[in-house]
Amino acid sequence: MLKSWPVDAANGTMAKRVGTEIKLKRMKNILIVACIITCTLGFVNNAYTQAPGNLDLTFANAGELADSNLIFPFKYSSIALSQGNELVISSATGDTIQSIRYTTDGVRDSSFGLSAAGYVQVVTPGFSGTVTTSLVQPDQKILIAGQYAQTGVNKKAYLLRLNANGTIDNTFGTNGWFFFNFFPAYGEFIRQIALQSNGNIVALDIESYTGVTDTFMVVRLKANGTYDNTFAGNGKYQVPFYNFLNTSPSAFMLDTNNNFTCAAYSNYNQGDYFYLFRLTPNGAADVTYGSNGSILIDSTNIINGGADLGLNFQSDGKLITVQTKQTGSLLWAVCRYNTDGSTDQGFGINGMVNVMANLDPVPYSVQNIAVTATGQIITAGVVNIAGANRVIVNSFNKDGSVDAAFGNNSGSELLNGFQWDDIVYNLLIQPDNKIVINGLINEADYRQFEVARLMGTTGSTGVQDMNGNPGFKVYPNPANTRINFELTRSGEGTVSLKDVTGKVIVSSVLNGATLNALDIGNLASGVYIITWLSKEGSTSKMIVKQ
Repeated sequence: MLKSWPVDAANGTMAKRVGTEIKLKRMKNILIVACIITCTLGFVNNAYTQAPGNLDLTFANAGELADSNLIFPFKYSSIALSQGNELVISSATGDTIQSIRYTTDGVRDSSFGLSAAGYVQVVTPGFSGTVTTSLVQPDQKILIAGQYAQTGVNKKAYLLRLNANGTIDNTFGTNGWFFFNFFPAYGEFIRQIALQSNGNIVALDIESYTGVTDTFMVVRLKANGTYDNTFAGNGKYQVPFYNFLNTSPSAFMLDTNNNFTCAAYSNYNQGDYFYLFRLTPNGAADVTYGSNGSILIDSTNIINGGADLGLNFQSDGKLITVQTKQTGSLLWAVCRYNTDGSTDQGFGINGMVNVMANLDPVPYSVQNIAVTATGQIITAGVVNIAGANRVIVNSFNKDGSVDAAFGNNSGSELLNGFQWDDIVYNLLIQPDNKIVINGLINEADYRQFEVARLMGTTGSTGVQDMNGNPGFKVYPNPANTRINFELTRSGEGTVSLKDVTGKVIVSSVLNGATLNALDIGNLASGVYIITWLSKEGSTSKMIVKQ
């Protein structure tokens, strides 16, 4: 209802004033609507309807996270993703291991560490170490692995576990530590770690000395950090000797059946081979895989060995690998293998997608490969353009064809905001298909470290209408004091409300078919985003606060 205006007796009746007020009110309403439309369009264009492969502008600083307060150098660092999509970065220098935790939006998590700093530092006098890999357990405890050196002793491997709040977990190993010494005459380090479904910890321990890597060890520990002697009889399995090359990394992955698949390059009998080996969940060679668990693939005409190596599994259990080497001319490919280890002839050409023939520009260093929930194959590496290195992320469809809808170059996304150097450490895929990578910006002094998050091809490319999904309802819209969020079927996930900058205003974990109300009475008028995130993916809807 309009307020009463005073009568101007000298210039006429109240009607004139009321008519003027009505016009002003209409103009004001038009401006409000225009503002809402402008904000909405701006938000959609800049954040939630970004093309697949674009930086996720709701993460950290417009999609990129660089924290200058972290300790350096960052030559060896690792990033892990929790089940709640929080990021944990771990690195080491001298006698200090540091872990820092960020929320899913790329903001330091003040609940982690002392004094709301968001990070912890473990200082061990006489310890000189690096971090090679890490993971976050379902209970939010953090496992950190790598290599350490002591005066007069060859470099050895270690595991360290932190509690969810960042303190050392003294229930693990010896005061939170487990030290490996499988190769006393040589050096060793942990390449990768993984968790089996029962909580056991699996590690790939690499023998390392100048010139040659001859063997590696698969180790399994109980959740408390002691050897699991039900695995291979004594907790460890030494993979058969095939003259593995120190110039190429080894890798392993657990499949959905908890089998261990290891991969490496070898010059067995002076040849050039790609080597696969599979163990059963309890540490025995899988006799159904190749020849007593081993497969040697003559790679002379495929990849010709390799300087980089990455592997992962698709949802159907097939193994995909990324293999690169530069010897005069660049050789780079994605390969796929059936569950029995044979080459999948239905993938690309004879099981291989020659990236050189399908992408431009062509990355020269790639050792990261992952699969999204919807089947896209994602790789991340480095390409050199006009003398400057750039991180490049590529996307392929399930059949190996280039995912032309991805990125700013028909299947490739070049990150040009920073001059990253020649390594990408990790490639992670969130449940909503968003892509997380981390690596070095400047290798000269290892002082700059960055994380970037990109939009996935599907599942995270736009604001979706929750009310079009029979499991969710959001109402009223527009709203004045509260928004009702209703689960019309059982499910567990997180509902969050963000402003147009991506800042989380409120977030809550919900479970079951319930009606929930978000109080928005104190919010400023404008456009907001409500998001539901569950194991099935994410769904978002714009709402207007009047």
